[in-house]
Amino acid sequence: MEPETHTTTPPSETDSPPAEPTALALPSPATPGETPTVSAVDDVFKILTNLWEQVSGYLGQQKQPLTLVSIGVMGILGLILATTTLRVIHAFPLLPSLLELVGFGFALWFSYRYLVMAERRQELANLLKQFRQSILGD
Repeated sequence: MEPETHTTTPPSETDSPPAEPTALALPSPATPGETPTVSAVDDVFKILTNLWEQVSGYLGQQKQPLTLVSIGVMGILGLILATTTLRVIHAFPLLPSLLELVGFGFALWFSYRYLVMAERRQELANLLKQFRQSILGD
């Protein structure tokens, strides 16, 4: 038996698969009259302008979902801000106790002002109804 000899041939350019087209247009090589940096800057500017037009067109069509997402993000940021503020206030020795006392006094005043007498409860209900109408536009 003869030993098998394997010969390897270097891969040629014709053996490689064809290049697939990309989603974004790649910058074209600079023309002889332009410097490469000016051409590259122009190409990047064109790509960014095209991207901006596509994003602004999409956001223009999607107003309601965008508003909902914005409200959600602002709500989360508000909760983070409130939590941080309460942690800072709680770090001072007398301030939390003073604020608890103010809150207790306000709760007593609110109960006496709006919840004890029937006509005052009706006044509170009317105020809440007006507030709801101003928010919802009904």
